[in-house]
Amino acid sequence: MYRVRGSESRRTAETRPRRGSIVAIVSGKGGVGKTSLALNLAIRLAARGKRTILLDAETGVASVDILLSLTPSPVASALVGHNPASRRRLTGGPMGLRVLCGAPAADADHRMRLVRRLAARCDVVVLDGGTGLSAAALPVVLISDRLVLVTTPEPAALADAYATLKRLVQRGFAGPVGLIVNMARMAHEAERVMRRLVRVAREFLGLEIEPLGQVPHDRHVSQAARERVPATVRYPRCPATLCIDDICERLWPRVPGRTGVSRTWSHVASLFL
Repeated sequence: MYRVRGSESRRTAETRPRRGSIVAIVSGKGGVGKTSLALNLAIRLAARGKRTILLDAETGVASVDILLSLTPSPVASALVGHNPASRRRLTGGPMGLRVLCGAPAADADHRMRLVRRLAARCDVVVLDGGTGLSAAALPVVLISDRLVLVTTPEPAALADAYATLKRLVQRGFAGPVGLIVNMARMAHEAERVMRRLVRVAREFLGLEIEPLGQVPHDRHVSQAARERVPATVRYPRCPATLCIDDICERLWPRVPGRTGVSRTWSHVASLFL
């Protein structure tokens, strides 16, 4: 009798969906390339076979659908709730990425439920954390498993990045934090910024930050933006793309035998998402 219950318990555990990681990409101020970086990181993760969904922590939808010229497609109501007014749209993007499009979510509680449900159905949910962590975005970012802080070498961007990190720590975020220095003109400049922020966070916040790398100031990125094509798709071998690939490897080391876009994910997504 007890064996049967144990077997049932094991079967339930085995069939229970494994929740994917929730990764929030945040910055302290606008103009540091955070949204573009979140989009391109998500694309490269999807290209590595990770079932990846991208959305905005502030609105519950992605602001990059315009940049990608995406046309939303319906998503099953069971994914986000049975209220027709609360339905969202998941749309196929480059390399198997899924992007959440549609009307903004009503409140932070709804967005948190939405993110958790999405995480149960993929490997990675990438959150564009908004600029400066608004009151709307903060609760959603706080449920993330990992934080990626984006800054540039500009002193104002660095100061705002630290202020954002301090606010998150004060609100109870205790997950791992990574740091990316974007639009650096020289490698040594990015390294200096990373060392400085790592030292200050350790000294004043008691927090260890993992330097994930730097993305150089690359004309291919702005050119791709004008063409409304992600840089990692339009220019897969440009310096910025290669650095983003290195960052992806640090975030999720490649598993032998799992390369390229997951065909299974693409098929399942087309059926259920």
